[in-house]
Amino acid sequence: MRYFIFIISLIISILMSFNARANVGTVLFAIGKTSVERPLVSVLKKGDIVLVGDTIVTGDKSRVQLKMSDGARLSIRPNSKLNIENYLFTKSSSGAATASTSALNLLKGGFRTITGAISSGQNKSGYKVKTAVATIGIRGTDYSVLLCQSDCQPLEASTKTQIDNGLYAGVSQGAIVLLNKAGELQLNVSESGYVASIDTLPIKLLGPPSSLFGQTVPVKESQTKEEPENVTLLSEVKVSSPKPMVTKANTAIAKNEQGFEEEVIISQVVTDSSGNEIIIDNGIIDTKNKSLAISLASQNTTQLIFNDPDSLTFDNQSNLTGFILNQQAVNIGTAQNLNTGFDSVTGFRWGRWSNGFTSSVSGDSIDLSDQSLHWVNNDSFNSSIALPQSGQAQYALTGNTDPTNNLGNTGILGTADFSANFTNQTVSSRILLGINNQVWHANGTGSIALGLNQFNGNYNSVLIDGSEDGSGSFSGFFSNMFNDLQIPEGAGMTYYLQNNSGTQQVTGSLIFGKALQVPR
Repeated sequence: MRYFIFIISLIISILMSFNARANVGTVLFAIGKTSVERPLVSVLKKGDIVLVGDTIVTGDKSRVQLKMSDGARLSIRPNSKLNIENYLFTKSSSGAATASTSALNLLKGGFRTITGAISSGQNKSGYKVKTAVATIGIRGTDYSVLLCQSDCQPLEASTKTQIDNGLYAGVSQGAIVLLNKAGELQLNVSESGYVASIDTLPIKLLGPPSSLFGQTVPVKESQTKEEPENVTLLSEVKVSSPKPMVTKANTAIAKNEQGFEEEVIISQVVTDSSGNEIIIDNGIIDTKNKSLAISLASQNTTQLIFNDPDSLTFDNQSNLTGFILNQQAVNIGTAQNLNTGFDSVTGFRWGRWSNGFTSSVSGDSIDLSDQSLHWVNNDSFNSSIALPQSGQAQYALTGNTDPTNNLGNTGILGTADFSANFTNQTVSSRILLGINNQVWHANGTGSIALGLNQFNGNYNSVLIDGSEDGSGSFSGFFSNMFNDLQIPEGAGMTYYLQNNSGTQQVTGSLIFGKALQVPR
């Protein structure tokens, strides 16, 4: 009997040991100096498996992208160290998750992730990322983090040589929670947060530090660029040519240890033997979605909606007639498309649905007899295209819908201004309009989503007939078309304003173009 118990215990021990080193992921992409500690150090390359207990290490100008067992993607930035403490995902024959745990420990640097099936389950407490100053819990699907330990530096010249130490986080889609001894903070889409220490309360930031997009340590002048033939491709396309030809290179400017600015390659485009262009990952994961901005009085907000390209529908004049909202198809129904327009320079289209009812498969409809659904769309939009990391731009109004409210009134837009500070990753918006025999004047600021060309903000000051009597918000995204200064040609957004009593809500859409660089 004792011998039998011993054998069972031995088998359990072996199984536990096997699970402790289970295969939990695959390396999709590796560039530069990358390694894994198991605890022996070995080079990490494309196609390698990732095990529980592994510590992934990246050097200067190096990146690793992983695909985990639950479908999650992890893009680990340069000069980072990430330990996979535990990662368990099992499912039944029907595909339902039967067990799920994700425990990562960020020891240095940062990463961006689009989470997988583990985070989509009902028990999200099984997902966490530990750092020295806070633990990150999951509420959504797409976020970035950076841990600064006297090694973070902005991309452009600054009076400060380093970014303040602590944990920086930002959300591109969904939401996360920062938790430590002092308290917790939830960050929603396009919001950024900061934690100085384990005993300091997490706080929200107006925008992310520029270091989140650049190098985490000064770039050494003696280091050379990686040769194209040593680059591992992210694409699953098989490249028959042993030395892909670099046809394009997206670069950024960083300061080296001697204080001189140096050009750093952040992404490259290569051509395979068939002539197909393949983008080498720059740490930004392509979600392959299209973005649509809408504003609706009954929703009390503006929204950026991420759709599969095929889910948007248009009429024969390319005006929006349908989209997916909260996993439900929304169609124009009996409503009309009014105030429609198109700007060929920026690629933006805009309009508003009014005078009818929307339709959907579920049977739910939106009454647009006393309000309008304002929309902005851009056919060329690609969420993975990186924005400039420095400089400022002032934009001019090129198109808009008439402002409407929830009382059946249609107003007139007076003026609207929009500017972007790509160094600080912030935006500002000002609107002056007249509606219902009142003059509304709104001023607000917002932040650019981490790694994406989208922005959200709030109107901190809303004057109605000269009195402080309101609030509001705005959401939008930049054009993928760039001018000679490498500044986006335009921006499209929708806005929402309300009076303090909540009896009147005003919505509309704005298109800006003719970008002018603001002198520093």
